[in-house]
Amino acid sequence: MYKKIGTLIAALLLVHVGLAKVGDKEGSGHNITITVRGYSDTVCYLAGYFGKKQYYKDTSAFNSRGVCEFKGDDPLPPGIYSIILPGNTYFEFIINEQEFQLSTDTGNLVANMEVKNSLENKLFYEHFNLVASLQKDAAGYKKALDRLSEKDDKDSTKIIRKKLREVNSQVEDYKLGIMKNYPESFLSHLFKAMKDPEIPKPPKDENGKVIDSLFQYKYLKRHFWDNVDFSTDNILRTPIYHGRLMRFMEKMTAQIPDSINASADALLALAVQNDEIFKYTLSKIIYKYETSKIMGMDAVFVHLAEKYYMTGMADSWVDSVQLFKISDRVRSIKPTLIGKQAPPLYNLKDRNGKLMPLYSIDADYLMMVFWDPDCGHCKKEMPKIKAVYDKFKGKGLKVYAICTELERDKWIAYMEKHEYDWINVADFELRSPFREFYDIDSTPKIFLLDKDKKIIAKKIGHEQLEKILQRKLK
Repeated sequence: MYKKIGTLIAALLLVHVGLAKVGDKEGSGHNITITVRGYSDTVCYLAGYFGKKQYYKDTSAFNSRGVCEFKGDDPLPPGIYSIILPGNTYFEFIINEQEFQLSTDTGNLVANMEVKNSLENKLFYEHFNLVASLQKDAAGYKKALDRLSEKDDKDSTKIIRKKLREVNSQVEDYKLGIMKNYPESFLSHLFKAMKDPEIPKPPKDENGKVIDSLFQYKYLKRHFWDNVDFSTDNILRTPIYHGRLMRFMEKMTAQIPDSINASADALLALAVQNDEIFKYTLSKIIYKYETSKIMGMDAVFVHLAEKYYMTGMADSWVDSVQLFKISDRVRSIKPTLIGKQAPPLYNLKDRNGKLMPLYSIDADYLMMVFWDPDCGHCKKEMPKIKAVYDKFKGKGLKVYAICTELERDKWIAYMEKHEYDWINVADFELRSPFREFYDIDSTPKIFLLDKDKKIIAKKIGHEQLEKILQRKLK
């Protein structure tokens, strides 16, 4: 039995992931009969994918003969579905045809599967059982390689490696056969979309030297989506598109905002062919980088929000309240993106009432610290920040500490007690817009500026701060 959703799909996909295509004509309804010998008088569920997650679609119950039915007046959209059995045991299958029968038993849900009136599932299970059989062979060969690794038997190792390649070739040959003999089947489209493009050898100069060492990587990235059909949203009802999306954004794209933005734009230019795919793609990418813990990834959120949400391209699913929140968030974080000039602050005064504008401070590196003497986290973090400052203050580092507290006496008492001998400023007259410019929603908050007042780090703790300064001031 298979107790993990995606077990069948994982074996089906092996390494990479891709898409499926079309189904029957609309309006024909659906009638799917499931028989599992060994079950009786118990509930079962039909679940379907949307992205990487599965959701319950319908409920039925096995009769005394282990038979249950899922019927409806409307056709089910094509995709990968599961029958959820008691004990969270389940098996997966394809819905493309709308009326068919699956029959198996509790001895081995997959290996004992019998399919009627569904070519899609006949091919699906033939492929899975082939892969399962070949995986056993491959496991034996890998164990043999492990044993041979302890010896210096190059000839035997060569033979075993050849057998492993033959196993992979058998799987690929089967897929090619499906694509050739059943070109319009769901599974054929699935195999096609799973397949990365054939990558040509890199060009060489007249001396036989490779001209561009990154040629094959760039070719694969440029043609990564060639085999995926964006005109239909069937792909979303498999776990395949999500996996391929994450692979493209995480593995095929350098994790710096400019590269991420370029990859996202290129993909969204394809995804716009289908509203549901566009919505899914944009939502997943913007959420991924909005919630990222990696410094600087908020630039991706700003780019996507401004280009797609704030221009009306997401109006079909984003209401006015959501759009306001997104736009407001952009306004809050855009002024302090990494690489930007720090917003100037003019109306901050030291303890003697002297104005100390931000840009009046000359330093190779300037640490801005927004803090509050009543903040519990500040009380723990500020001594550690002070220790970092003491370590680097003779090497070109200065601190511009902005108190967010509105009680002057409390501020001065705290500074004197803890001997904060850096530049201390505050705004008790509420004339400075620092809370808005620097998105001060919590304290302490650190920004590190270079000599030109460009932001090179932000929202970091003392440990990250020390590591950055060690690199900059070594």
